[in-house]
Amino acid sequence: MGAVSGQFIADIDKLLIDQQGDNPAITELRDSIYQLYLKNLPSLSSRKKYIHRNNTPGYDEDQSRAFAQAGRKVANDIARIEHLHKLEATLDKAEWSLKLSNSQYLTKQFKKHAQQLQDRLDKQPFAFNNKDISDINKDSPDEGFHIYESKNPEAEIRRVLKKTQEIIDNASTIEDNIFTSRGLNELKKSHQAMTGGDVHPIASGLNALGFMWYLGASPAAAIINLTQMPTVSLPMMIASAKFKNSGKHFGTALKDKGNGKTPEEIKYMDMAAKSGLYDTTQVHDIAGVADAGVDVGSVRDKGMKLMAAMFHKAEVFNRKATYLASFRAAKDAGLTPDAAHEAARKLTWDSHLDYSAQNRARFMRGNFARVVTQFKAFSQGMYYVYGEALRKWSKGKTEAEKTEGRKLFLMLMGSQFAVGGALGLPMSGMVMGAAQGLAEAFGDEDEPQELKALFRQTLADHIGETGGDIVTKGLLNAFSPLNLSDRMSLGDMWIRTPDYDLEGKAEALSYVEALGGPMMGLFTNLFTAKEALANGDYLRAAESATPKFIKDLIRTGRYATEGNLTKKGLVVKEMTVTEMIAQALGVSSAEVAKIRGKATAIKNIESARGKRRRSLIDARLNGENNQAEIREWNKKHPRDRITAQTIRQSKQSRARYERQYTKGIRETKRNKDLIAQFDY
Repeated sequence: MGAVSGQFIADIDKLLIDQQGDNPAITELRDSIYQLYLKNLPSLSSRKKYIHRNNTPGYDEDQSRAFAQAGRKVANDIARIEHLHKLEATLDKAEWSLKLSNSQYLTKQFKKHAQQLQDRLDKQPFAFNNKDISDINKDSPDEGFHIYESKNPEAEIRRVLKKTQEIIDNASTIEDNIFTSRGLNELKKSHQAMTGGDVHPIASGLNALGFMWYLGASPAAAIINLTQMPTVSLPMMIASAKFKNSGKHFGTALKDKGNGKTPEEIKYMDMAAKSGLYDTTQVHDIAGVADAGVDVGSVRDKGMKLMAAMFHKAEVFNRKATYLASFRAAKDAGLTPDAAHEAARKLTWDSHLDYSAQNRARFMRGNFARVVTQFKAFSQGMYYVYGEALRKWSKGKTEAEKTEGRKLFLMLMGSQFAVGGALGLPMSGMVMGAAQGLAEAFGDEDEPQELKALFRQTLADHIGETGGDIVTKGLLNAFSPLNLSDRMSLGDMWIRTPDYDLEGKAEALSYVEALGGPMMGLFTNLFTAKEALANGDYLRAAESATPKFIKDLIRTGRYATEGNLTKKGLVVKEMTVTEMIAQALGVSSAEVAKIRGKATAIKNIESARGKRRRSLIDARLNGENNQAEIREWNKKHPRDRITAQTIRQSKQSRARYERQYTKGIRETKRNKDLIAQFDY
């Protein structure tokens, strides 16, 4: 059977079809013959996938879904066949270039080999035989530069000469061997990870769940996504000399809804679409389909399309409008259509980021990492945008590059400051957290401070409440009832530090939740829902146990029926109609955020003061002579003084506690019967 051709099997099958009729035995015979043929094919044959598998679903009536699955697999296989060897050849040349930059001897050897090859080509009339091949290969630096027998020996020599000369030329451009070596090692590891296998269905499914839970069907997510154009794309256009009248073209592109008007614009926008410029979007990455795909026609696929509709359409509009505006601005600056197309493509990728799996940081790849870092590809991209602008400004090779970097960095910071305020700037959360840690470690223990609240209060005292809101939270929060600053902040993009003053295990768990990604947050929310359910707070339980777009609607209903109350039933704020509509869309109230921030700061300071007061009393009870510290405390906190009576009462309370505490249990009137019940 191994020597039987596919045509022979097809002929046999045709004969059986002619005799088949309604006879099920012939149908079974046809299938058995074909299965026997498939089992005897080479192990790497793509037809092997048609072999029946026990206890595994086979034929699928959904033809479009089956076609999409097979088509994606075949497309990946073809892409690997066509391009994998090119990538590996490029890495090989890069490695040789690095070796040459570190070795004069190796450089001389390569140049000698290149000269030998060139001499052979220059020799007229051109003649070549097996002895010539042996002579050249004997002096070649490595087997990878050998000449092989060919029907066109001249083309073979030119191939090796081109490779050798490229390595020599590249080696001469390397300025920092250590940096280049690290970069090459990273490329090798990325290449290995990229070709190492497909995403596991469980990881892909968790990504889909995370997207649906936190962003899917949320109008606020789509609206916030549209701000990428004015805060990132427009500053990039203005800072670059490749674009002219960027603001005007930006406005007209928005007016045209991102659609080209002339045949030329339509042609180049189609070219951009075919390159994947509009489709490799953030929604595909965080929904888990950027490199895993979905089962076309499946319930999951239909659900994902519905959930991602607003978010994806908003981002596609972002990219189309940005490309169109930058294409027009580049042509206005004098670039040819082809050059304008490339400049517009690059700017669109740079400002809206490449969310393909291959562009993720290596530590964000792999099945576990892609789940934990599901929402971090945007963080990676934005920090690169700011970092690259700063690098150009400080280390640009030309004055023009430094000028572009300076303009871009300042404009990016300015646009982010306008929408998010000082507390929304990149790394502001990390800086504020580090400053708070230093204040707690080296500050006055008697007067603990919350630096974020102190910063806001100082600004309010000097430039007024509105001015303080503009500086700390941006223009949108200051002049609207909506808390957009927190949604657009770049301050806590990698890890969100806890607002409350936590210690020990509670603090560790808060960081575990922050580092664990969306699935960890979803997991802890279920326990929050369980607690609320046990307390009879059914609406809050539903909020914690449902996806965000449903949670927002439930919360709005709670505000409308009960008001914005604390867990103890106290009124936080009377909500306006505008605030409730915004909450239904997924945007919280700016005033409520300010109230909660102020309350958190006060509670943290009260907690820190209470711990300090308790430590002074305990030290006194333990026999320490800390009267000077107590006097200092009393001077700063006259309403919360530590007096002799305070010490006596604390001493009596401790003695009473020690009398009641036996065998690991404190006996009180309330638990006396339980202690008697469990006396084993």
